[in-house]
Amino acid sequence: MAWFSFIKADRRVSCYYFYLWDEEFGPAFIKICSYFPYPAKIWINGHEWAKRQAVHAGIRFTELSNGFAATTDPTAVQRICDQLGPATIEAFTQRWLSVLPLPLTEHDRAAAYWWQLSMRQIEVDGLAFAILYTKLHNRVLRPLMATTAPQAPQPLRAALHTIDQHIHAQLAQARLPTAAA
Repeated sequence: MAWFSFIKADRRVSCYYFYLWDEEFGPAFIKICSYFPYPAKIWINGHEWAKRQAVHAGIRFTELSNGFAATTDPTAVQRICDQLGPATIEAFTQRWLSVLPLPLTEHDRAAAYWWQLSMRQIEVDGLAFAILYTKLHNRVLRPLMATTAPQAPQPLRAALHTIDQHIHAQLAQARLPTAAA
């Protein structure tokens, strides 16, 4: 007779973080878990990569914490950004996997036990931001700022106006370009 049971148990898992400074990407990290099959996560920032490439190309720009505010050559910056792709990220990955202490050895690699790179993009800007703030604007700010609403204290009205301006600026920046007819 077979007998099975399932019990929830908290297990601590060790992970090793390697904080890196890469010549091409700037700050990055690689996290490798200590259990088989040794899942790993790599964090790089494409905006930082693009800024470093622009500096290398001699393009002057005003930087934001995570991008460009202005540049002397927008077309060249766009070309740089268009170059960031899977091959660039794969090169970064292999460069660092070749020098970090890893649980898989060259013998494992020769036997076809190695990591396969898959990519995910996480952004706080863009469409998700636009959707969130559109809802915030339509449900909270617009009713509070309506002329028919009871008058809020001046500091609150000023704060709401500032938030409203930021929302409109982010929405304008996040809009997708109109397709050519």
